[in-house]
Amino acid sequence: MDRALGLLSSAIEQSEILMAVAPIRYISFGGTLAVKVFQNRENTEDVDILLDPNLEALSIYYDEIQHAISTVTTKGGYENDWFNDACRLFTAREKRPKLFLKSVQQNIAVYRSSSLVVYAASFEYALERKLRRMDSNSLLRDRSIDLSDTVALIHALRDTHPLSRDYVQELDLNECGTPVENKVVSLVAKEYLEKYQQQGIVEMIWDEEGQCHTYTNLQDKVVSVPRNPHEPLYNEIIGDIGAYICTLR
Repeated sequence: MDRALGLLSSAIEQSEILMAVAPIRYISFGGTLAVKVFQNRENTEDVDILLDPNLEALSIYYDEIQHAISTVTTKGGYENDWFNDACRLFTAREKRPKLFLKSVQQNIAVYRSSSLVVYAASFEYALERKLRRMDSNSLLRDRSIDLSDTVALIHALRDTHPLSRDYVQELDLNECGTPVENKVVSLVAKEYLEKYQQQGIVEMIWDEEGQCHTYTNLQDKVVSVPRNPHEPLYNEIIGDIGAYICTLR
């Protein structure tokens, strides 16, 4: 992966058009996070990405970037989809700017050079994507891969306390209104417990008297959670998303 991204970085450097707005920024999902961030896998078949919406909206930059990718595909002898944005199909256009900004704010780069930066996608959305893919029960993919990736994401998002089951089930960037299936969340919670010997996802209830959420730990003790477990773990982006789309850095 590093070699391929290095070649892409070099190809970008050969373009005056792209270097005028460099570094070119992407966010990446799936196998990239598993290999480069969580290291629960040794390799991935492709790099799933979304381009900076600023550049995607302008054909002069988008077309030039696609040309650079094509050059690397030929030079490296890679499959045509080694670096692909198929995940656009699962991410509503109007939601991409917010997702991109949250990912940049998270500030975990899986690759960085003067001409190219690839950020890990927001862990929250990466988790939702994995859960919904498991939910679809595709027969074309080994479910154990997605399960391992999902457990790694839960571990990254978990802080002092486990995640609320409601919070996990209600992750819904595209606002489609369909919760993640209960059986999928149960499977992930069970796998997490087996791997880490601690709770990763739990049922939380509201304690009116204490004005906090509570859950029962493995020692059968009730634990209070000071923060709202249903709020996103990362701060919401403040600002005019529309202005962001129209204004280049």
